[in-house]
Amino acid sequence: MVTEVQRNFLDTASPEDIRELAIAATNKLPTDEKKEVGKRTGLAQPTRLANDIIRILIIFGFVIVLLGAALTLEQGRFQVITPGQGSIYTTNDTILTLFTTASAFLIGLLAPSPLKGGGGQ
Repeated sequence: MVTEVQRNFLDTASPEDIRELAIAATNKLPTDEKKEVGKRTGLAQPTRLANDIIRILIIFGFVIVLLGAALTLEQGRFQVITPGQGSIYTTNDTILTLFTTASAFLIGLLAPSPLKGGGGQ
């Protein structure tokens, strides 16, 4: 229950004061109560579906950029180069670096988080 004095304080206090009060109040609550406060205020963790959609969008976007870069680099390998153009063809090392970097990025996204207890000791 919010009393009249508390309501007056909330109406007249600065956002910083309200933030500090909210932090102090929620720190005294047990974990399950903190989760309930988070749900009711809209500050709870996103759902698993939302996490999955965000992850899929990031991976698809990265794959599209990776394929575009790979196709552009591969096209550079087969262009006829004349000394007047002053350009250098794409080496195998550049393409290998692109794919190993992209693989490492995707593996990092798909690996389970050690912070969630899925890894470590």
